[in-house]
Amino acid sequence: MVQYYQEKKMAKQKPDEILEIERFYGIALRQVKRKEFNDYDKRQKSFVLDDSGVVIRLDLSECNIKDLSPLASLTQLTELY
Repeated sequence: MVQYYQEKKMAKQKPDEILEIERFYGIALRQVKRKEFNDYDKRQKSFVLDDSGVVIRLDLSECNIKDLSPLASLTQLTELY
């Protein structure tokens, strides 16, 4: 039972790339489902993972950022706002 809980907890952790982006910009991002990402109000400050856990969509539109260097590791990104 403990192992199951630990595995579920680990599965909910954010990818390292997202954690780095949060640290760099001083923001909190939340994971949303692909369908939710299409809704502007639900999409703000969020990201979407594909089935293998890779970041494919990212919304930083309300973050007023200028330096995009932390995004360089997101090589599979298909949408950026």
